[in-house]
Amino acid sequence: MSLLDAPINTEHPESGPQCPEGKMAGLHRLLALLALALGTVAVSVAEEKAKDADLRSLPCPDPQDISPCVCTVDVQHNMDIDCSQVESEDQLAQVFSSNIPFPKFNKLVIEGNPHLTVLRNGDLGPASFQIIEMTSGVLEEVQDGALSMSYSTATRIDLQVNRLSKFPFHEIPSFTALTTLWLNLNSLPSFP
Repeated sequence: MSLLDAPINTEHPESGPQCPEGKMAGLHRLLALLALALGTVAVSVAEEKAKDADLRSLPCPDPQDISPCVCTVDVQHNMDIDCSQVESEDQLAQVFSSNIPFPKFNKLVIEGNPHLTVLRNGDLGPASFQIIEMTSGVLEEVQDGALSMSYSTATRIDLQVNRLSKFPFHEIPSFTALTTLWLNLNSLPSFP
């Protein structure tokens, strides 16, 4: 039998069932049990809310590991990562060499970045993306293999409004899901 199921005796041991002191002692006991029960419910609700908060951010890596990049998750648990604030190719490589438990991202965004001039092979680590948006920056070159982890996942690659003069066009057939490739407003000598 739990404390909540125990009978409450309102009789004072010396005064009998009609003693106001006995009724008060019983009332205090009842209130104490009620407070205990409500406290347990409140703690349980708080624990559930904390678990829900963990689940909402679960797929994303630890924010400290990927800073200055920012990972967000939509209601279907698709992850986007915005690395617009990276200051160098080495910093981008450091972000993607950190602990990323779920390396399949929906989108990579690097917009208006004044620092990245080369997307090197290996800079994106094991991460793959469905959408790659590196726009309005100073990107001059995408090295061979730089996007190879997204060969089977990339549906859209958007590299518009950069200074791109080198792109691995020979790799385009490897992108088996690719439907859109935007390279306009760059410095490409020709489109093969």
